[in-house]
Amino acid sequence: MKEVSEELSVSKRFEMKLRSALDCFELLADFVNEGSIIAFRDVSGRLAEDEFSGMKCVSSLAHKFIFEVIRLRRVIEHGHADLQLEPEFRRHFLRELKVVLHVRNVNEHGYDIRGNENSQPSMHPHEHDGLNLALDETSIIVLSPQKILIGPINIYDVNILLNQLANATHGFVRARLSETRKSFSQF
Repeated sequence: MKEVSEELSVSKRFEMKLRSALDCFELLADFVNEGSIIAFRDVSGRLAEDEFSGMKCVSSLAHKFIFEVIRLRRVIEHGHADLQLEPEFRRHFLRELKVVLHVRNVNEHGYDIRGNENSQPSMHPHEHDGLNLALDETSIIVLSPQKILIGPINIYDVNILLNQLANATHGFVRARLSETRKSFSQF
């Protein structure tokens, strides 16, 4: 018997990637806000805490967020005929996310043995409260929920751009956005 699989429409792919990226950032913000420590059972069955687990989760969620944003960017770039986005907004969105694409490329290809000339990690300066910081695309510094740095980008700013995209597309994301905004309004 032949299995039938339904092809996902461009708009459904768009919705899934946008939702996934927003969810990643929301969970990431929760970890940053709460200073989460992960509890687990060690080999003897005792409850243990790992103070570094929270940061590992933050790093994983930040990289997952970048991955989802780039997948969303591809849907917008290649499926624009099926999406009802204003052309100027679409161009703006793609242009603004080009640096995120570079960060993703460095993380994926920066340590390849061959063919990675354009994906080498490089240092990027940032300033925060009088401190001069520098980090490459494979590093993450969390200074606040509004300042989560990876290489040249602050992923909070990328999330703002996604919120603009969600507002421009009307639909499923409206309720989730208001929840996310409320959680950040306390800072």
